[in-house]
Amino acid sequence: MSGIRILIWLSATLAVICAAGLYSVNTLIHQKKIIKEETLSNLVPSFTLTAHTGEKISNESLRGYVWIAGFFFTKCQGICPLLEENMKTIQEAFRNQGKVKILLFSVDPKNDTRERLAQFAKKIGALDGKWYFIFGKQGEVTELSRKGFLLGATEVPGEILHSDRFVLVDERGFIRGYYKGTEEAEIQKLIEDTKNLLRGEKP
Repeated sequence: MSGIRILIWLSATLAVICAAGLYSVNTLIHQKKIIKEETLSNLVPSFTLTAHTGEKISNESLRGYVWIAGFFFTKCQGICPLLEENMKTIQEAFRNQGKVKILLFSVDPKNDTRERLAQFAKKIGALDGKWYFIFGKQGEVTELSRKGFLLGATEVPGEILHSDRFVLVDERGFIRGYYKGTEEAEIQKLIEDTKNLLRGEKP
């Protein structure tokens, strides 16, 4: 009888230990998830720039929206046309989703004036209130690209360079992913990850 009691006691003890262990693991996973969300170093810094519509666009005005950012300039004949076409694909995917915004930042402040960007937006078929073409003073956008989005960019005369990456940003202003803007598979992944964010899921 005592042997059975010992066996029952050992079984009960083991069950408690296993339950406690699982609880601890789940707690650690939950805490890790919270820490990861609350201590992200990829928060887009404060900025205020102007869109082709004349509106002031800032990190604060974008709060509450899921947004996708990229860099370009209107005279670019390299990767920009493909980037723009792929942004049109993204725009179409979220045409009726008001919580999604698209931003293309110009790295050519000398030529890409508000008027030029407005003409370009109309030419490419950018939807009002959905897709914004952003410009700033010399150095503002490249600074945001390098230090804010951790992407390369330069405004050296005769050598305007920028990244081919699109950046996904969540409602709180945290960067959630980088995607090669010239590859169809990456664009589809970006679209799916954006949908996940809209559903409250992490990419």
